[in-house]
Amino acid sequence: MKNILHIAALTLALTANSVLAQEVRTGLSDLKISDARRDRPLEGFIWYPTKETARLKAHQSNGVWQGIQAIEDAEPLTGKRPFVVLSHGMYGNARNQNWLADALVQHGFVVAAIHHPGTSSWMRDPDQARQMWDRPGDISRVIDHVLTDPTISTHIDPERIYMAGHSLGGMTAVALAGGGLTRPRWMPFVRRGQGKWFVVCWTCGRLQKHQKMQKRCRLICLILGSRGLRCSIWARPRRFQPPA
Repeated sequence: MKNILHIAALTLALTANSVLAQEVRTGLSDLKISDARRDRPLEGFIWYPTKETARLKAHQSNGVWQGIQAIEDAEPLTGKRPFVVLSHGMYGNARNQNWLADALVQHGFVVAAIHHPGTSSWMRDPDQARQMWDRPGDISRVIDHVLTDPTISTHIDPERIYMAGHSLGGMTAVALAGGGLTRPRWMPFVRRGQGKWFVVCWTCGRLQKHQKMQKRCRLICLILGSRGLRCSIWARPRRFQPPA
């Protein structure tokens, strides 16, 4: 009888969680970062849990990307929640990981993503694209914004802030966390490769042969070769310092 009661209690708990999850919908709002930096405007989206059910429809879908079911400008659930910032890959955009944002919202997260200037679908600029050290700074600006905005900050737990990224966005996350290039480990790896190998340095933004890589090239680099794009990262915690 005791085991039966435990099973019944567990069943009721799981049922209650399932009902709660079904009641939560994804709210969606535009996000515009307001700060002192005028040369690099940041815009994107923020997704969050809501109890609203009206006006639910497909958003951010096209011939390539499947959209999500969300309610535009819905009323957020009360309380502070964990916050995740998403970073898209080269020539992607803030919509690319909306499927991940939607899934995280169902688990109680607030999620934001922005279009990185220079490396997004509609903001392709060679000069800005070479300034990859600005990408980690974009994420910091998003975090600063949501923690100081009088409305959004009431829903963000400052002790639970995270980041995720795809491709170049993943490298952005590592750079923001302090990842660096360990030159003695990097060079033997490059020399073992086949074809013509080059690196794109995050510090100087130059494409150059690995033999000519400067000592000051300490940030993460992309490796380009005859076998396509490859990436190798060695994390070394340190404070991220953009070049002067």
